[in-house]
Amino acid sequence: MFDLDTTEDPAWFYLDSQYQWIMGLMKETYDTSVRKINRLKSEDGDAEESAIKRSLALKKAIEQISTKLAELNIESSSELQIWQAISDLVKSQSSLLLRCLPDFWRLSTAFIEGKFANKAAAVSSSGPMGVAMDSPSSRRRRHGMDMGKVEQCQRMTQDIIGRYASLISEYFSLHQRQLQTKQTMDGDKYVMPSFVPVNANSIYTCEYLTLIIGDLANCVNNINTINLAGEAFSGLTDLMEKARSKFIDVLCKCWERDAKTFFMLEEWILDPQNPQFTTLLKRYYDYHKFCARTAHKICSLAAVNADINEPQERIIPPSYIEKVRGSFLE
Repeated sequence: MFDLDTTEDPAWFYLDSQYQWIMGLMKETYDTSVRKINRLKSEDGDAEESAIKRSLALKKAIEQISTKLAELNIESSSELQIWQAISDLVKSQSSLLLRCLPDFWRLSTAFIEGKFANKAAAVSSSGPMGVAMDSPSSRRRRHGMDMGKVEQCQRMTQDIIGRYASLISEYFSLHQRQLQTKQTMDGDKYVMPSFVPVNANSIYTCEYLTLIIGDLANCVNNINTINLAGEAFSGLTDLMEKARSKFIDVLCKCWERDAKTFFMLEEWILDPQNPQFTTLLKRYYDYHKFCARTAHKICSLAAVNADINEPQERIIPPSYIEKVRGSFLE
């Protein structure tokens, strides 16, 4: 491109084209994922909540607590298929950001530092016998002083991160700080965000929210290693905190909702190890322990590791502790 002697700076043209392509690809990938999720939801046919259907799914899920997600038969449950598609949406966006942003920032840094010397500028700065005097300092003088383009490179990088954060926020309704409520005959009732399957049980919800926020944290940690300039990275830390808060709210309300109908799981079958109890008691214990541990895992997940070799225990905000404690007591 330099050899074509274009009037436009080829390096700047390439950066701008790359920026437009990344922004468009992220939106296109997001739209494809959302269409798949909506198709699965429409095929599921669940338009209204059903405590019976949710309890049956919960009973099966509790029996699978010790089974890893990768070993579950996703095809056997429409709820699992929907959750997996939601998880794939986050993974596809994160992998796209990790694939494109480091190269884009590396090129931007090289452009800012004047490493892509314009051919015409190189000829004009030639010394005796036509030898180009193209030292790093002369490159910086020619290219590095254009603060407008420096700011533009930083702004484009920030826009790419902003597009990632805004798409994730849009799908998980992170702009809504609190869960919505509606009035019913039994008083105010919490309304789950639209991304949660209608009859989602709390075990699968715990599993996938942990997986999703783990993927977000890994993406944030990896992006942190490329040392972005300016305020670009702050959008990712803000995204993590919003996601953590929303996921804790959803987990706690699913936990409370299922606990209220847990009696439906009683089969009146005596526990072989403890004949004085029915099998419901062990199921009840496994259920609450799993939900509580998942809540702690999400609350204590560190978004950015200062030192990988010496991980520090995250201090859990009191507001999260109160939410989880309140749900457990409820």
